[in-house]
Amino acid sequence: MDNHWATPVATCVAALIGAAALGVGAVWSGVSDGGALGVLLLSLAALGALWAGLTGLVLRPRLRADGDGVTFRGLAGTVDLPWAGLSVQARRTRRLGRDSVSLELDDGDRLLLLGRWELGAPPAAVAEALDALRPGGPR
Repeated sequence: MDNHWATPVATCVAALIGAAALGVGAVWSGVSDGGALGVLLLSLAALGALWAGLTGLVLRPRLRADGDGVTFRGLAGTVDLPWAGLSVQARRTRRLGRDSVSLELDDGDRLLLLGRWELGAPPAAVAEALDALRPGGPR
């Protein structure tokens, strides 16, 4: 059974390729028409895609589970969440007419919300897998 989750490498590489294409577009926009607004917008989009691709590649695995609990890896470091007192659920929300599902990990002191991008898998499936890995069964 798989006990770790992360953004797929292919998705991260695609984001980095998109960042490069947006960067080229920003340079081309600056050279061809000198429009500062176009250059700014394309540059910001390139930086966002670069950030998404790099964080997806560097923060691997994003979530790991074992007999002791769950470990989350984020920008601020690694957070260990022991099974005792940990609530795991898939939270469904509807905003602007669109349904989304996120994995909610709550240990009473902190609340972590992870989506499909961070996990590389449907959050509901990860919640089920975490419940199966929990010693003593699901809560």
